[in-house]
Amino acid sequence: MPRLVRLAAGEPDEILAIVSQRDSGSRLMMVRLRGGRLEISAQSPAIGTPKRWLNPVGVADLDGDGRAEIAAVTTPHIGGTLRVYRRQGDELVEVAALAGFSNHIYGSKELGLSAPVSIAGRMRLLVPDAARLQLRVIALEGGRLFETGRCALSAPVTGAMTVMSPSAVSVGLLSGRQVIVPDACRK
Repeated sequence: MPRLVRLAAGEPDEILAIVSQRDSGSRLMMVRLRGGRLEISAQSPAIGTPKRWLNPVGVADLDGDGRAEIAAVTTPHIGGTLRVYRRQGDELVEVAALAGFSNHIYGSKELGLSAPVSIAGRMRLLVPDAARLQLRVIALEGGRLFETGRCALSAPVTGAMTVMSPSAVSVGLLSGRQVIVPDACRK
């Protein structure tokens, strides 16, 4: 599912998409409109292994520098790793990674199991753990990702995460929906 995103104020919108090659797996790609034509403006390296996939978490200014980063979980079905990328020219360069996540269920059409949210004025990533039984709250600071909290869930995450207000999100679980207050989730 392509996403319309903007990496910084004053820049035009671009399309963030996932592309896959049979021999090297998936990668992120940014596409923009230039001179009335679509062109690839930046891309990440491919995962490097055939039949391996990634699922974006979202695009947000995670470190407060005024430029958005792109977060995605690579191989969410087999030992998923949360990776954060920054645009550097025509490349999306990985700047931080942390293991132990899954934001997709094999065979499901639902891609929204995770999201960036503002918690106490700072952008954080809410991403299910590898078993999808806890919601991990992740920060990017000093060039590294680290966990600031965990929210216990009553069943595995299977449905979309919806931001309800600045202080609450609704998470689709196998047993129904659960409202989470991310600021209350402590490590």
